[in-house]
Amino acid sequence: MEIFPTMADNEQFSDINILLNGSFSSNPVDEFSITELFNNRIDALNITKNQASKILGVDNKTLDSILEGDSTKIDFLFILKLSQFLEVPEANIITKYFKVISVNNNEEIKKSKVRSFIANNFNLPALKTIGFIDSINDFDHIEKRII
Repeated sequence: MEIFPTMADNEQFSDINILLNGSFSSNPVDEFSITELFNNRIDALNITKNQASKILGVDNKTLDSILEGDSTKIDFLFILKLSQFLEVPEANIITKYFKVISVNNNEEIKKSKVRSFIANNFNLPALKTIGFIDSINDFDHIEKRII
């Protein structure tokens, strides 16, 4: 007779197993933002942000805009360099970057979704022909008319 039931033999411990397995299988990189990863890396290397920007081949302003997700253009070469510098897989950096720019540009993304919905679901030339809209390019007006 066992004094302590094994977790595999007792269903009451299944939630604990799931929790523990998830805790030990997660990637610690997933817990940090790009900025946190960057700051941790320069601390570990005992270098300044200016030195890191020179290593990456960008100026400080560009580096800041990318780390904060404020850059309007994606430089995939820089993403690859940053990935190498941080010693993090490129896919992780791209995923983190998309999350940051999605939060920072939420309104613009919503507007794009609405416009895509309109273009995909309404025959704009036909609506213009019957006089319902004045232009097939003025999406603010088109949205107002449809609503």
